[in-house]
Amino acid sequence: MAHTHTTDIASADHGSSGRVRPQYDDINVTVVVMVGIISAIVTFLIVVAVQGMAYRMEDTFLRAANSEFRKDVAAETVAAQKAMLDGGEGGAKVPIEKAMELVVGKYSKGGTSEPSVGSAESHGEAGSSVSH
Repeated sequence: MAHTHTTDIASADHGSSGRVRPQYDDINVTVVVMVGIISAIVTFLIVVAVQGMAYRMEDTFLRAANSEFRKDVAAETVAAQKAMLDGGEGGAKVPIEKAMELVVGKYSKGGTSEPSVGSAESHGEAGSSVSH
């Protein structure tokens, strides 16, 4: 019969204090569990914080989008633009050919900074609304 080698606690490597020396391949379960619990708590807190910031940003965006002030300003701007297109204050009827000449003259190197519109009204041609 073959003799099997068994190690019992009495033959373990003891230090000078009589305690069993820890093996280097032993896992400190207490530390692993504590690190796991702390990591889970920190992860949960981060998720809650990010979710809270997302809800706050969404609320701010929705309040800004539904703001009465913003709607009033937009409505006033659209009304003013429609009035200009209809030939109201600030608009002028200019034939398209004359309007093109005025724009080219305005942006060319030798052109004037503000073209005159008065001469275009005397032509009597059907035109488009142009404002400056």
